Amino acid sequence: MKEMDKIKNPNVDTYWIILDEDDKVLSYGVVNPIQVLSTKETKIEMYLDKEEWKKILESHKIEVD
Repeated sequence: MKEMDKIKNPNVDTYWIILDEDDKVLSYGVVNPIQVLSTKETKIEMYLDKEEWKKILESHKIEVD
């Protein structure tokens, strides 16, 4: 059984995107220093720059505030 991947209490807000094997976005969000993200998904991209994260999502036709 695969272990859970985690983003645990990062020092700064950490933006993430989870993709499937075909690079389709499954979910996305942000983890702040008092939060933890756990997932069994294998492809997680993490960003410290919110604008870079938003550009990647826009390239997948997803708009965020």
